[in-house]
Amino acid sequence: MKSTLIIGGDPLSCKIIERLNKRYQTPYYWNIYGTSKISTEEYEAEIISDGNVKVYEEYVSRSPEIVFTIPLKIFNEKRGETIEILNRVIDSIGGAMVNFTIAVYQYTSKSKEEIMELSNILRDCRIKTWKIMYFGEIYGEKVDIGVVFETLKILKEDCMNIKIPLHPDEKRSYIYVDDAARAVLSRNIHMEEGAIYLLKDVTISNRTLLKRITELIGVNGLCKINFNENADRTEPPNLPQPKGFKPKINIIDGLNRTIGWFEGEYGPIQVLKNNNK
Repeated sequence: MKSTLIIGGDPLSCKIIERLNKRYQTPYYWNIYGTSKISTEEYEAEIISDGNVKVYEEYVSRSPEIVFTIPLKIFNEKRGETIEILNRVIDSIGGAMVNFTIAVYQYTSKSKEEIMELSNILRDCRIKTWKIMYFGEIYGEKVDIGVVFETLKILKEDCMNIKIPLHPDEKRSYIYVDDAARAVLSRNIHMEEGAIYLLKDVTISNRTLLKRITELIGVNGLCKINFNENADRTEPPNLPQPKGFKPKINIIDGLNRTIGWFEGEYGPIQVLKNNNK
């Protein structure tokens, strides 16, 4: 039986599997990062666990659609391994008709260069139907990486004196994880094959993001926020946006859901004189 192959091991790949399950599909799952392990009680997926290269090639040959999720910070840590796996997948696909999507997210100082590196690999291969979706910062329930999650961790540790290692005026694009997963699997988004697109909800500064988060928690004005004025200001890659995509969850609703999940997992964020340890 043919099924979608998800290659990743991060919060977005887990959310994509969840959406496929809601469509009564059981995808193949190749966890190459190991940061987000699938719970068999929550998700249904055929786990690729054998280390034999021929086993991986067999799953690739069975899949009419392949989604490769790449958080850029993990990509930087495991660049060689990720590129090796990407090339292995490309070789296994060969000239077969496969819809191949690379879903990239997170900001680094070289986001644009890293996206271009991935696109150059795809342009040099025989795959005809490929695309790269760039999401900027992904946040939401069960997303334990990224700016929003790291900010909530800082607030939980010491809500009285917040030190954010980012420039206050740097702007980043944000999208809720459900919308990102929906976009990856959508057939209604008009995208040219062999192209790179930005999919987002909003683009806001770090200062504005902190203001929204502290307002929703109810601690705005009660705590001191210190940004790093000397930090680099990462410029969002200048990429086109596809037609037909509209996020369903806006930044306020998304942050509310994320805060609710975070406090349910890690405890309430409170203004205390001492650290919340």
